[in-house]
Amino acid sequence: MTAIIITIIISITILITIFLEAYVQKHENEWGCNHDWETYAENEIHDDFEGTSHEVILICKECGKIKKVKL
Repeated sequence: MTAIIITIIISITILITIFLEAYVQKHENEWGCNHDWETYAENEIHDDFEGTSHEVILICKECGKIKKVKL
């Protein structure tokens, strides 16, 4: 009886470990990226009310995240 309980506990522990490893690996890009930004495009925006402003679109080389910065 004790051997069955120990086997069940070990099996559950192994399943939890596998799940956590898969979860961390899936989200590693979001958590572990240092974001090496590269300029993708630079736009000049003309507005009748605010005048001219600049917009830069950046893309991370490592994870592909896109960021838009208005200057």
